Amino acid sequence: MRRILLLFATVMFVTAAQAQGREDYEGELSIGGLVYRDNSFAMVETVHGRRFSPTFFVGGGVRATYHGQSITSEEVQRKMNAAGLAGFADVKLYLTPDKRFCPYLNLQGGVQGMMEWPGPRDARNRFYARPMVGGGIGCVYRRLVFGVYVAVNFESSEGGIKVGLRF
Repeated sequence: MRRILLLFATVMFVTAAQAQGREDYEGELSIGGLVYRDNSFAMVETVHGRRFSPTFFVGGGVRATYHGQSITSEEVQRKMNAAGLAGFADVKLYLTPDKRFCPYLNLQGGVQGMMEWPGPRDARNRFYARPMVGGGIGCVYRRLVFGVYVAVNFESSEGGIKVGLRF
């Protein structure tokens, strides 16, 4: 697992370092989340890479997440919190090469570590790291990024709406 993380970190660093200082470099900083019923999700994400053609982008990114979930039924009443950190490769396929308004399809793959801690009744915390895959759709309008995405780490899933800036 350490070798995979080291290889992934190296690829992300080299891609971002080569892309910066070039006109085809793209970076993105996004925030997002989703709130529904007794569940909440928030995230901050940054992606850096290179656009190899008007329609194809490859880069690497990091995403920090927080999940809050309340489970209430006749038998169970508990609150579960989780925080995660993911490192991933990011591939975007832009459907129109116009740089002012660009809808895109997105695919991500990498590793995600999660720390779960229950409410005050249970004192057992849990940490795990799992492979993560994700994807979504979105659009870029000038420098604003809007998107919807879903990610699965084979232990849990996350998804939501994101808004960000491209630089």
